Amino acid sequence: MSVHRSGKKRKKSQVASVLDDYLEHKKNQTDKTMEAFLEKKTRGEESMDRCIRIFEAMEDLTDEEKAIAAEVFENELNQEMFLKLIIHNARLIWLRRKISRITST
Repeated sequence: MSVHRSGKKRKKSQVASVLDDYLEHKKNQTDKTMEAFLEKKTRGEESMDRCIRIFEAMEDLTDEEKAIAAEVFENELNQEMFLKLIIHNARLIWLRRKISRITST
């Protein structure tokens, strides 16, 4: 009988060990996912800040256009496009087109 009990303990110990390993693995996966999410969020906030600084400094835009431009940059792709356009007039034309799409809907 004592042999039978030690076998049960051994099986429980093995199951517990496997479960512990699985839980540790899932915890590591979750930690990595959260780190990636937070890093992406931080990059997005930095891009938004850069876009705002640039368009607020654009003297060719009216205050109304600047207010609407904030909506344009809620989209990450728009942030990226705006920041990649280096020529001032190209940025201005692109941004005004985006603003006109928002105001016409």
